[in-house]
Amino acid sequence: MDIFGMREFNDNSVFAAYSLPASRDYTLIIQEDEAVPADKLKNAPSFVFHPFDKCENKYQLRPDFTGINVPFTFSTTRQCTQKDIEPETYISDVEATINRIKDGAVQKVVLSRTKSWDIPGSNISDLFYNLVGMQPDAFVYMINIPGEGCWMGASPELLINKVSENTYTTVALAGTQMNFGQNLDFVSWGEKELDEQSYVGKFVREQFDDHDINFKKTGKSTISAGEVLHIRSSYKINHDQLSIFDMAEILHPGPAIAGYPVADALDVIRDSEKHERKYYCGYLGPVGLDGHSCLFINLRCMQIYEGKASLYIGGGITSASDPSKEWAETDIKSRTLISVLNLSTKSV
Repeated sequence: MDIFGMREFNDNSVFAAYSLPASRDYTLIIQEDEAVPADKLKNAPSFVFHPFDKCENKYQLRPDFTGINVPFTFSTTRQCTQKDIEPETYISDVEATINRIKDGAVQKVVLSRTKSWDIPGSNISDLFYNLVGMQPDAFVYMINIPGEGCWMGASPELLINKVSENTYTTVALAGTQMNFGQNLDFVSWGEKELDEQSYVGKFVREQFDDHDINFKKTGKSTISAGEVLHIRSSYKINHDQLSIFDMAEILHPGPAIAGYPVADALDVIRDSEKHERKYYCGYLGPVGLDGHSCLFINLRCMQIYEGKASLYIGGGITSASDPSKEWAETDIKSRTLISVLNLSTKSV
């Protein structure tokens, strides 16, 4: 039913809503038929939704309808079966991972966990509206695909942005500490966090060299991402033979979401994690929509169920990691979404 432009969605709807960094507006796109997994993503205008594991279903939503700030509601009857990862389990996994790192099997591993949170009321779209307002510097999105469920998040991390016909930008982002509102020019970082970021930068350079891609790098800086701070380096790439999808495949998955070396880190993740990441740490974003072609890593995200949200959060483990502090870091990262969930609780 369409009342005053209002769109009403449920578990069978295929849609995505997203807000680009530095924007208070959002774009709503609707695909009017069934979402079909993309075998090979093309350059047609679309919204891309790609999982962490390249073997899982990836989607390309066709914009049969597109609108700016079109109001919508969403309700779900989908039940949460995801179990939370308890502190002792995560800390034990971190300890085991540190031992594997010290044995020389790998240098860095990103271990993730899940955390559930109650959602009051039934209008889940309010969560999205609040997230857009509270995270203006992030890529904020909400998407529903039948069979894959409803996902929502606010990512601070760009994977690849097409600036012009043959120019792209990307970043190396890693390291985490609390954001106390301090002057970003005077934030200091420890050796562990600097090592994390260096692995990401090393991977980016290696991938570009392997594919004969010319690039220019800017130095490290501290950026704010809601409740936390990160270290970031930026890269500008000039290449007229590679599409944005080619660039994404070259850079995904990287050390920021897997570890380093990537292949070895993925083996540790498969052995250690007790849950499926699904679309957490995948990538998503608009390609050829409203003049934008940019893909973001799906961090600070949650899957939405009836009355509950399942948050996905993780941290980079190195030989210098403290298991208890790594658990605390994941809790810090969850605050971006929990602050929005708490705001919605107060508004019910």
